[in-house]
Parts: sequence; structure tokens; C-alpha cells
Amino acid sequence: MKLVEWYNKTSDTKKNLFLLGIVTLCGFAVTSIFFFLNNPGVPLGWLFGSIIELICYLSIVKGTAFMLDLNSLDRKKGYLAPLFMFMRLALYAGGLILAAFATFRWGSMSSSYLNFFAVFAGYMPMVVLLLIVTFGRLKKSAPVQPEKPKIEDEEND
Repeated sequence: MKLVEWYNKTSDTKKNLFLLGIVTLCGFAVTSIFFFLNNPGVPLGWLFGSIIELICYLSIVKGTAFMLDLNSLDRKKGYLAPLFMFMRLALYAGGLILAAFATFRWGSMSSSYLNFFAVFAGYMPMVVLLLIVTFGRLKKSAPVQPEKPKIEDEEND
């Protein structure tokens, strides 16, 4: 029950990070059957892609918090937005390039240590999970609109 209490008390950012971690571990557990089929590239690719995804999520959170900090007097922090964007793009591309070399050049689809498609699949849960969770939280916290008073027609008099 302490986990439920912690989850309810924590910020949305930590909740999202926790959920992404759960998806990472569940995906690794599901794909770990490929270890027994002599194809370790699938679970290792999933884990590699998910770790890159978590790092990119943290860079989005930290970069946004840094740029929206009103206490800082530094006016040049707006220049960091493109830097963070290119860093994430380079991280995603680097992961896919490394996985492509490991899958298609150094190994094969059935015996590599980093599967290209598993790395790509490891990138996907962040988008889907955050959309579902964010819309669910918005629906829960939507303010209730009071009913408008009905105006009776004066023509009926």
C-alpha cells in the first residue's frame, strides 16, 4: 500500500516516469523468451530502446523546467531548446544506426545482440502511454460546468 500512497502523492512527471519504467520491465520480461531461442537481440534491443526513450523523456522534462524557470535572469536559455531537440534526435538516430549495424552488418535477424526492430519498438511506448495517461488525467480534472439558466420565451405571454 505504500507504493499506492507514494504514487498518489507524487508529481505527474514522476508518475509518468514510473509508468514508463513499468512498461520497460514488462516488455523486457515478455521478450526475454528470445534468450532461450538463441536470439538475445530482441530483449536487449527492447531494453536499449527503452533506456534511450527514458533518457529522452528526462531531457524533455529537465529542459522544459530549465527554460520555464522564472527565477533565472539568464535570457539566453531559450537557445537551449534547439540544443535539447537535436540531442534527442541524435540519441534516437544513434540508437537506430547502432542497432542497424548490429542487426544487418555484424549479425543477422536471428543472431544479433541488438535487434533493429526491437530498438525501434522500444521507442514507441512513450508516445502512446503519455497520450493515454494525459488525456485520462485531463478528463478526471476537468472542471464541471454549471448549467446555464433557462430563459423563457417572452412570446408565450
